[in-house]
Amino acid sequence: MGTLFLSGGGDAGQTQTIDKRFVKEYSIWCHYKYENDPLIKKYVKEYKAPVISLPEETGILVSDTGIQVIGTKPAYVYQGERKTVIYHDHFIK
Repeated sequence: MGTLFLSGGGDAGQTQTIDKRFVKEYSIWCHYKYENDPLIKKYVKEYKAPVISLPEETGILVSDTGIQVIGTKPAYVYQGERKTVIYHDHFIK
């Protein structure tokens, strides 16, 4: 596998198509803001798919070693009813 970088920044409304091999079972929510929580929770419940949310200042680096959070703000992982904060340089499990 190669390396893939995704960022929460960019133009509003921009969508990115990603090969699922890179991000395992996760869906990606770019341009995350706190106000998005109800929509993300609804998505997780409806599609039974975990979500990685990326604020503007945050990205993920996907490589053979895993999914690593990079940037100045944390990423958030939604799984079921749980929301987990993942800080810079930490890996999403």
